[in-house]
Amino acid sequence: MLWRTSTYAAVCLAFGWLGWQVSDRSVPVVVAAAKAEAPAPAGGLLRISYRLQRNRQCETVVDRAIFDAAGTRFILPPLEFLTGAGPVGEEVYFVNLPVPPEAVPGPAIYRTTSRFVCNLTNRLWPITGEPREVQFVVSGGRTSAASPFVADSCSVRVRAHCRRPSGARLGLNDKPTE
Repeated sequence: MLWRTSTYAAVCLAFGWLGWQVSDRSVPVVVAAAKAEAPAPAGGLLRISYRLQRNRQCETVVDRAIFDAAGTRFILPPLEFLTGAGPVGEEVYFVNLPVPPEAVPGPAIYRTTSRFVCNLTNRLWPITGEPREVQFVVSGGRTSAASPFVADSCSVRVRAHCRRPSGARLGLNDKPTE
């Protein structure tokens, strides 16, 4: 009888803990405001200011891309934070990121999407935040430096072996790569 009771209690506790882990789906970081400080030249730096509320520390991966006036997508390397990017609470910070030299002057968008892993079940089913878009303007001043970006192919610096994964779909404004 004691064996059954203790086994039953252990199973109930295990399922209760698992249920709590699965139901813990709140986004740990809420971005209150994000804006570009000034127009950025193609090949130059874009400065963005963020104001956010961090509710807890979680492993974070931020996928990033820039869409220029022609609709070309420039995939930036993802940002990875093992224990969160900063302290819990309200925070204001600035980010400087390079604008691809190939970007067409005009209105552009910097888009980020975050994935959070806050507990064990999030390894299988990560928490995803809403995509955030910051509108900015690419000014006409171009630089002649080689681009560190690959438009529409991969999220790493240019390499000869860098190609779109087989079976990947192209978007409406995407240009096929070799």
